[in-house]
This record gives sequence, structure tokens and C-alpha cells, in this order.
Amino acid sequence: MRDSKKQRPSDDGSKGVLMTSASDASKTGASRTRPKGFDLMVMLAIGFAIAELAVRLLGLELATYPPHRMLETADKRRGLECYPEVVAGGLDVVDLRDAVIYSQAVEHGFTEAQLDGALENRTPYCVLFSYNAHTRRDVELRVDARVPSVMVIGDSFTEGAGVPEDEVFPRRLERRLQDALGRAPQEPWQLAVMEPRAIQVWNVGRRGADQPQIRDDLTRFLPLVEPDVVVYAFVLNDFEMSEEHRAKQQYLNDLVMDRQRTGTPDWKLPRWLGWSALVRAFTARGRLAEETRRTVDWYLGMTGPENAEGWARTQDDLRAMRDAVEASGERRFLIAILPLLVGDEGGYPFDPVHDALLRFCDEASLRCVDLREALGGTDPRSLHVHPVDMHPNGVAHARIAEALEPHVLALLDEVTERDEETGDEAVVP
Repeated sequence: MRDSKKQRPSDDGSKGVLMTSASDASKTGASRTRPKGFDLMVMLAIGFAIAELAVRLLGLELATYPPHRMLETADKRRGLECYPEVVAGGLDVVDLRDAVIYSQAVEHGFTEAQLDGALENRTPYCVLFSYNAHTRRDVELRVDARVPSVMVIGDSFTEGAGVPEDEVFPRRLERRLQDALGRAPQEPWQLAVMEPRAIQVWNVGRRGADQPQIRDDLTRFLPLVEPDVVVYAFVLNDFEMSEEHRAKQQYLNDLVMDRQRTGTPDWKLPRWLGWSALVRAFTARGRLAEETRRTVDWYLGMTGPENAEGWARTQDDLRAMRDAVEASGERRFLIAILPLLVGDEGGYPFDPVHDALLRFCDEASLRCVDLREALGGTDPRSLHVHPVDMHPNGVAHARIAEALEPHVLALLDEVTERDEETGDEAVVP
């Protein structure tokens, strides 16, 4: 029997075709041109393209910034800390694109190469710094027996990184003390003296300083100032560290400077993936979260067994500082524990470190004040100098000064009472 689908002549004499239905033909063609999973691949490609477009249009990539620059003259007496945006107001903030400002900077000792580098780096907005002969952000150190004085020592938080000089907390504290002392009656029956009484607050903080350098700086500056009260602004990166513990921090983001989001980070992506905004955004957030977790663990380990050697040395440093200040019985020493300006819905991550410091202070009979509460209760980002510079801004410095004022006033009163009891000539401003 012949096959019913065999090709046969048509009525018009032309060759016939296979007698197959249209639906059969379409199925056969589709099976030849559309591999298995083709529809899924098309849907994924379309979804990726939409997501890529959304990330680009909505600006969902993490913002990156040119790295800020700190310029210093050869004699270390002047500095310019330069950012891509304005970080503060006032006369101490300048724009290097202004020809007059540029010329004045050259006259004050900055080189054209330094200034041009800041401009090429797209960081033209600079905060002015003036340093004394000891590279401290204050006038020349001196002893003035006519007025009581307070010396504040610490690191970049005390120096005031990114903040005009009149906004840093030692200057703000000085004004608050002058105001409080000036309006305090000398005797119960006297009217308040309206003019501020003289008091000097010395700022001997220096960026990059930590222990044991801060301890050594204290012994160096004490005889140059002879303060009545010394305040050590302790930041959580001031601890001494064992070599093993120090090696755990790559300083990509130490929660003070976020170097992961400066320059042109590639997030360790291969070149064939680096073109995608979607992949960059996803990878950047993952790496930031990973580095933040590593950094949090590193800070938490400062008072833990992994840094037992460094924590023990830090305790010795703090005792030595107290002893150097209070050996004569004429001065008072106060440790102010400054929190890092971080936190999220989970709260502040470094409570255990603060608590360990406070327990030590209690056991060693050290005066300590914890400023967590003073700098809490608000989005920490609102207290940053810049999105990638998490030093305290002017608002945060104001809070620090306000929190310190009653503690410093109490210690000044102790010094005055001690002078009266011993018959020493008290300083009456």
C-alpha cells in the first residue's frame, strides 16, 4: 500500500507537497529555532535590562567622591583640608577656584603643585588650619598664672578635622566656661558679673595620634601650659594594639574615613562585569556590608582576648596620664569617651567597648564621662563632616562642649577649693 502522504501530481500538473497541517508545520519550525529554556532566557534578559535601566535612571548606585586632601605648608604651620563640596560655613572655608584665594594660599606657603592637585582632584572647598610651633591648632603654648586653664588632648576629633577652628569643641567649651564663670556671683550677696571671666582652653589634639603617643604628648605639654584640668578626648581607635589585632584592619572603612567610596572603586569586579550599574550597585553594597562587619568586630575586639596585650598597655597609658596630671594634687584629670558616629536601627554597636572602659575607670579610680548619650538620639549621618568623612561636624562639636561643661566646671571648683584649703594663692579671674 502506498503512503497516503506520498507526494502526488496536482490537478494543474505541478508537483505536490507533503500533506501536513499548518499547526504541525509551526510546531516543527519552533522546535528547530527555539532551544530549550529560550523563553526563560529572554525573560531574564528583559528583566536584567529593565533593572539596569532603573538603577541608572534612579541613581541607585552608591555615591562615590574624590578623596579629600589635607595640604600642609613645609613648616607645618598652615593647613588646608579640601573636599568636593562645602562642609562648613564661615571665613575659615575657602574656594581655591577663586584667583585671589589661590594667590593668598601661595603667599602663605602652599605650593602651586599642591593647590593644582586639589583642583584637579575636584576638591576645591577647603577648611583653613593654623598651627603653633608644636603643630597644634592653637596659639603658642604658654603658662599664664593669672587665669585658670584647661588642656584638651586627643586625636583628629579634638583637632577638629574638617571643622573651622571656632567650631571645634575646645573653643566652644572655652566660650561656655567663660560665659558660665562670668555670670556666676562671687558671693551669694553679689550681683552676677556680666563680663566673662578669663579662662584659657588649650587644644593640643593632633590628627593621627593614638596611644602611646597621646600619653607622651601629655607629659611633653604639661610643663608648657601647667593647666588646672586636663581633658583627654578618648576615641575608640586610640587603643594600643597587638600586631596581630592591628593587621586585621585594612582601613578601607574604619568608621571614621570611608575610603571604599572615594576615587573610582572597582569593587573587585572583572572588567567584563564592571560596565553594569546593576552589578556595581549590588556588589558595592555587599562589600560595604562585609567590610563594616569586619570593622565592627575589630573595634569590639579592642577590649577582648584578641587584643589582651594592647588593652593592658592602654590601661597602663591611662593610669600614667592620670598620675602625671594629678601627682602634685594641684590638677585634675578627666577622660571623655567619645563614641564613633555610627549606628542603625539595630542601635549603637560599640556599647560593650564603652562599658569595658567605664568598668576599668571605676576599678582604677579614674574620672570618666561617657558621651554616648550626648551624641545619640539622632541620625549619626547628620553629625558627619561629609558622607565619607565621619569625623564630628560643627553640630557634634557643640554637643560635646555642652556635655563637658558641667564636668569641667566641677573640677575647676575642686581645684579652687583645694587651693583655699591649703592656703595657696588661688587664681581669681
